[in-house]
Amino acid sequence: APDSLAIEIDSSIGKICIACVYRSPNLNSLLNDVLLSSLKDICNVSNSFETVLVGDFNLPDVSWESGSLKNCNVTTNNKCLLQQLEFIYTFNQLGLKWGLVNEITRHRMVQGVLQKSLLDQVLYTNDALVSSVKLLSNLGKSDHVSLKIELGISLIKPSNQNEAVVLKPCWSKVSPNDILSYSLKNVDWTYSSDDISSEMMWNELQGKFDEFSSVLPMSRFDSRNKPLNLPWSNSKLKRMRRNKDAAWTSFVECPTKEPGRNGHS
Repeated sequence: APDSLAIEIDSSIGKICIACVYRSPNLNSLLNDVLLSSLKDICNVSNSFETVLVGDFNLPDVSWESGSLKNCNVTTNNKCLLQQLEFIYTFNQLGLKWGLVNEITRHRMVQGVLQKSLLDQVLYTNDALVSSVKLLSNLGKSDHVSLKIELGISLIKPSNQNEAVVLKPCWSKVSPNDILSYSLKNVDWTYSSDDISSEMMWNELQGKFDEFSSVLPMSRFDSRNKPLNLPWSNSKLKRMRRNKDAAWTSFVECPTKEPGRNGHS
């Protein structure tokens, strides 16, 4: 489906499909139907796996308390409402549960007015899959919050020691200057055409990053050791993240247009 990605993992309760979905509010009818069809396929009761769907579904007119549209007077010429109605009907038809009801996942300042919306959602086929959903501060300049989702499962660990140890590129062993220097000399950042789709652009960009991985030093990682630090993570970034989470919590408790007021910036 457009702007979506799904993976399948082995867990203590069997195979699980985890899909990240972005539904553009400007999606045309054809692509809207493609996305709906894909969601139906991976959430079908006949599948041998459970499913977790996360992402920005852009359904502002849905009441997640009732599982229906806020405005019941849906006219046939209102394309936006009709598409949202299709999605919430599909979710109910598939028996999906959702983790957010009254939370706010996007804060946006429009002409001096702070708009609050619930656009992001976590949906799942089995209540036992999701232990908790927590809202954290936004990433970068995004006006959407981050979602931390804890799953009530454990991964199946390799029984063979040789299967547990894998080689992976180690970004921490290369300085940012070396990465920048290599990319400027060896990577062509232009796309093959100005008319390609966003999906093709992403595939080409992924290929360019794969070029980096091929020249990075390799390190041995044991998948049985947890937690496994992300290759780009360090103590400085973790402190910055904690500070940002604290500032975001302060903002949510007392929003203001003026930075530095009420103890946050």
